[in-house]
Amino acid sequence: MKKPPICCAWPNAKAFPIPGWPVWRTCLKRSSAGLRLPGSGKALISVSDKDKEEVASLAADLVQMGFELIGTHDTANYVKELGIPISCAHSPGEGVPNVVDLIRQGEVGLIVNTPTRGRSPETNGFKIRRAAVDYRVPCLTSLDTARAVITVMKARRGGRCPAVPSLNEYIGDFTRTRLDKHSKGVMDYAEE
Repeated sequence: MKKPPICCAWPNAKAFPIPGWPVWRTCLKRSSAGLRLPGSGKALISVSDKDKEEVASLAADLVQMGFELIGTHDTANYVKELGIPISCAHSPGEGVPNVVDLIRQGEVGLIVNTPTRGRSPETNGFKIRRAAVDYRVPCLTSLDTARAVITVMKARRGGRCPAVPSLNEYIGDFTRTRLDKHSKGVMDYAEE
């Protein structure tokens, strides 16, 4: 029986927050819901020009955690200029093997790919994200989310990963807080 696909592309954690939780904790909860984050291996980085300046700290963190970085030409050249070790791979359609081939062969365990403008299926980023979904590779499409996920991965590695309450526990706490506030207001009104 074929396994059902899981959602591998993480939307921006700020766009779908769990109220009252920091972004990294939302990502931690999502990771405990079935998406397997690799502890090491190869990470593919291919970001739009507007995100290149911000990607340096993420790349350095991934290398520090033991990941081997692979990047498309522009991203790899930018990261390499900063002194961070990264291999260069062909973009889809530029040569063989290209990054989609590497994803297909199971050589990539994590992808950081920020989209450019438009939703055209002909863009390289679209092809990379499509391959991520097809081959069940976690694909981070926002640098904020990537930063939060890397924070979670570091915490897990360091053994200081906080417990994440279940949704029932969270809703129970939220409901109790609202009931306490409501009943206090009712009692104050009754005493007047």
